[in-house]
Amino acid sequence: MNTGRVFLGKKEYDNSLDYFAKALEMYKGVLPEQHHSIARCLCNIGCVYEDQLNFNRALEFYRQTYEMNEKEAMDVCIKKLAEQRVNLPQNHPRIGHTRETIGNIYSETDNAQALVFYHEALTIFERCMPSEPKATADCLEHNSTVYSNLGTFDEALKYRNKALDILGW
Repeated sequence: MNTGRVFLGKKEYDNSLDYFAKALEMYKGVLPEQHHSIARCLCNIGCVYEDQLNFNRALEFYRQTYEMNEKEAMDVCIKKLAEQRVNLPQNHPRIGHTRETIGNIYSETDNAQALVFYHEALTIFERCMPSEPKATADCLEHNSTVYSNLGTFDEALKYRNKALDILGW
């Protein structure tokens, strides 16, 4: 893959694409489907197309990279949440933070699902972390943003005001 980057730097786009395509084929043959090296290779191919001002083609590869990274992040969080459920009390703050992180991932693609995880995190923070109001306020802000994205502005404002109250603003 480094050779592909050298050719990209020299603006030898055809050679760069050839090397990245070979690397991608090799990686797909020996690595797990969601491996970060495959994502990096897809991103590099996107860079070549972007340098060629072929933005639509570049976007295709960037989107594949994003989806792979998003799926990998979600898989890690779901696994972490499962481990936490076994090893920690149900309302442990770390479970709240993991739920909030999953909400962050979903907020890019599925606002309704993001709200489910944000609400679960918020419940944990409100019960278990009264001495750490910033975590609760941050989670309220996440809820507010999603409600705003959904066009339910009164609900968004309710969460935003509650966050500001907690922070003493």
